[in-house]
Amino acid sequence: MQPVLRSAVLVQSLGVAAAVAINIVDVYFVVRVLHAGSIALGFLGMTWAIGIWLGTRPDSLWSTPARSTRSVLAAGVVMGLALMIPMAWPNIYLQTVLWLVGGFCLGVQAVATRRVARATTPESQRGRVFAAMAGISPFASLVCIPIVTSLLVAFGPRTAMLSLSAAVFVVAAIAQTTVRVPSTPVPEEVAAENAAV
Repeated sequence: MQPVLRSAVLVQSLGVAAAVAINIVDVYFVVRVLHAGSIALGFLGMTWAIGIWLGTRPDSLWSTPARSTRSVLAAGVVMGLALMIPMAWPNIYLQTVLWLVGGFCLGVQAVATRRVARATTPESQRGRVFAAMAGISPFASLVCIPIVTSLLVAFGPRTAMLSLSAAVFVVAAIAQTTVRVPSTPVPEEVAAENAAV
C-alpha cells in the first residue's frame, strides 16, 4: 500500500468506527442529554443516511487521484468537527444539521478511498489491496465497540462520542498536513491501465 492510500484507508476506518459509535451512543445521548424520544432518534438516523447518500453523488470531488485523496482527508477533518460540536453544545436542531454533514463526509470517504486504491494500485495487486481494505473497516468496528462502550459506562455519552470524534479530527488533520499528495500520484503502469479502461 502506498502512503497516500494508507492514510486514506486509516481516515476512512476511523470514520466507520465513528459511525459505529454513533449507533451505540445516540440512544443514550438523545434520551439522557437531549431528553428527547424515539422520533428524534429516528430523525437523526434518517438524516445521517441521507447525508451518506448525498456524499456519494458529487463525482467532481474525486475526478483525479489527488482530489480523491484530499477529499478523504478533508472529509475526516470535517466529520470529526461535525460529531464533536453537538456533543459540546447539545441541541437537537444543531445535531440534525451536523449529522447530515457527518453522513455526507462518510459517503465521500467510502467512494473516494476506493478511487484512490484503484488509481494507485497496479491491476495485479488490486485483489489483495481491496481484500485488505474490506477487512479494515470491520476490524475498526470490532475495536471501537468495546472502547466506546467502556467510555459510555464510565463517563457518559458525551465524553464517549467526544473522545472518538476528536480522534477522527486529529488523525485526519495530521494526515492532511503531513501526507504529500502529488498532483498525479499514480504510478506509470497504473496510469497506463486506467487510460485503457
